Amino acid sequence: MKILDALGIKYEKDNFDKIFEKMDKDSSGTIEWEEYLEIMSKEFNKKFTEQQLKLCFKRFDLNGDGFLTLNEIRTVLEKIGKQMTQKQLEDMIKTVKKDVNGLTFEEFQKLME
Repeated sequence: MKILDALGIKYEKDNFDKIFEKMDKDSSGTIEWEEYLEIMSKEFNKKFTEQQLKLCFKRFDLNGDGFLTLNEIRTVLEKIGKQMTQKQLEDMIKTVKKDVNGLTFEEFQKLME
């Protein structure tokens, strides 16, 4: 729930509880690594719509200039509890382009494919 709050995503607790119960296959009250991997493998096989990607891009584009800098990407990831080194960020960006100064929406879209 902290991740959703950090990203400013509104949710209803009842809906969240239903989703959690579905993911928590052994009803232990926690989502173990295997349960997480199972659900994420299903989710990552889905394609995002362009509208979903634009919304996500907008959340990362903190100054609204249509370009994601490394600092903007790092800031949003830190808000959701994900720490990445400078090299990890650069390596991620290098998967879609040669320079590592940041991403346009089209490059972000390619990265998310």
